[in-house]
This record gives sequence, structure tokens and C-alpha cells, in this order.
Amino acid sequence: MWLDTGQGAPAPQAAAVLQAVIEDQPRDPTAALILADAALTQALGWTHVFPLLALGLTRGDLLKTDEELRLACHRAIAAAAGEATREAADLARRAARLAGGWVFRTRPVYAAAIRAAADVGEQDLDLREYDVAVLAAIAYHQPITRDGLKDIFGKEISRDLIGRLHAQGLIGTGPRSPRRGAP
Repeated sequence: MWLDTGQGAPAPQAAAVLQAVIEDQPRDPTAALILADAALTQALGWTHVFPLLALGLTRGDLLKTDEELRLACHRAIAAAAGEATREAADLARRAARLAGGWVFRTRPVYAAAIRAAADVGEQDLDLREYDVAVLAAIAYHQPITRDGLKDIFGKEISRDLIGRLHAQGLIGTGPRSPRRGAP
């Protein structure tokens, strides 16, 4: 009943639900905040409810009505978005530290191709940790030669390993690297 109260954009919908529940149940602001966050979630098409308004609105904000309440809801959502951005940046930094400085990033337009390439289905690749590290280095630094891999790992990368990765279809051959003295 209350979730259908608001009209328009997500923040005004949530504010309308919040106001309707507070007017109907003035002694239960917790339920009003939960339902307002649920209305916001529904309006945004999200699958999980996040307590953006519950955490961002003050007791004084709950006494406001109409336009003042809508503005307070907008401010709470904007503050939550700023906090989420800071959290995401912090998580990215921590993930990079955990990965030893290796971070793989791509543009959103390439996401579908990467997902399709990563779908190996029932294929059992049987890769050791070192094989995955070499594969990651190749992916990150391509095109790269065995000498380039030697610079990264500090030791010679065997032709057998390169051959196994190629046989499994994980890497391909590219143009030969021009080197002085090469035939």
C-alpha cells in the first residue's frame, strides 16, 4: 500500500513513502525508513535494499514534509553515493595490494567479449599457479616475448609451458620479435 504512494523519480518516490508512513505511524520512524529505502530500491530496479535513507537522514529530517523532505532525501542519497564511491576506491586499492600490485581493468564495452572468452564451460584446464601467473603476464603485457617474460619473472620461461598454454587455446602466436642477430 505505502510502496505505491510515490510518483516520478526515485528520490521523490521514496520521500512520498516516507512521509505517508510517518503521517500514518508517527511513532515508528524505523518502519518508515525501511519502507522508504524499499521504495527507493524498487524505483531504481535494484535487487537488494540498501539503507541509504535510514543512514543518511537525521531525526530533524523526519519532521520535514513535502519539498523539504524530498530535498533531505536527495541529500541523503548524494551523501551515500559519495560514501559508496570512497568505499569502492578503498576496496580497489586493497584488492591491488592483495594481488601484489596486479590490477586488470578494461572498458565496459569489452565486458561481453571478456565474459565470453572466460566461459570455459566444462573444460578442465589443469593450470598450476605458476602457469596462471605466466598467462596473466602475457595477457597484461601482450604482445610479449619469452625474453619479456624472463624480465618479469627473473628466470627463463620454458617453451613447454608456452606450448601447453597454446595447445589449450589460451594464447596465440603473434608476429616474431625483430632482434639483432635473428635469422
